[in-house]
Amino acid sequence: MSPKSRSRKVPKKKASTKASPAPDRRGPVVFSAEERAALTPRYTPPLVLKRHRPGWHRWTGWAQVAVGIALVLLNYAQDFGPRLLPGGHSELYFLLGLMTAGGGSWWLGVFDRPQRQLR
Repeated sequence: MSPKSRSRKVPKKKASTKASPAPDRRGPVVFSAEERAALTPRYTPPLVLKRHRPGWHRWTGWAQVAVGIALVLLNYAQDFGPRLLPGGHSELYFLLGLMTAGGGSWWLGVFDRPQRQLR
């Protein structure tokens, strides 16, 4: 550093004339272990015993399962009778019926993960 920069005097700050706010007299806040865990960004809430599905989920699920089963049955009924579906008997109708019924079972909650007990 140059000698000039070392000898420079910085003026002192003047005291503030405004009144400072009163300190908090309640003391430190004490949280329980659950509250401290809930305040962290990595908190995972406990799992519930039973997952609730709305009524429209159940209606949608059962409707899709019924349509899927009906599509599979209509596909196999064409082997013994008239053409009920465009293109006649096809394995693609069977796969479409299985996928539709499987999608309906998702709406019903068949594939939901089993829940742990609460601690």
